[in-house]
Amino acid sequence: MRRLLVVVFAVALSIAAVAQEHEHAAPSPSTFDKVVMQQVWDAWCTLNPANAAKFYGKEKSHVFYDITPLQYHGWAEYEAGVKPVLAQWKSATCKVNYDGQIREESPMMAWTATTVNLDAIKQDGKPEKLVVRWTAIWHKHGANWVIAHDHTSVPAQ
Repeated sequence: MRRLLVVVFAVALSIAAVAQEHEHAAPSPSTFDKVVMQQVWDAWCTLNPANAAKFYGKEKSHVFYDITPLQYHGWAEYEAGVKPVLAQWKSATCKVNYDGQIREESPMMAWTATTVNLDAIKQDGKPEKLVVRWTAIWHKHGANWVIAHDHTSVPAQ
């Protein structure tokens, strides 16, 4: 009977630890903050993916979903594939709205979800305004947070 009580107590502690871990306290600014999210989009709005590269993990197993085409496998494919898409614009500005969430799942992993206002000027001079949805899964790589998965999409028109 005593052994059973020890097992029940151990299970109860485990459940409490898992529940506490999933309370999703927002990361402190010392680990990850909204400023980084805006920096990512400022880099993309230079229309040169090389400027955004420092924010992304370089593992070939990472999958990134963008507005078009559907998906990229690894940063090298993402960087090369998005260049023709970005070449359609002369300039762009982005504003992260911070209307979603930042959740730290562990000291090594966080995720963000928000919308971003994207104002661009096409090569023909016509303006284009988009509100995009952006979700990113971040992992801590050394002292830096990098994106291991990125999903950017626009609502159906």
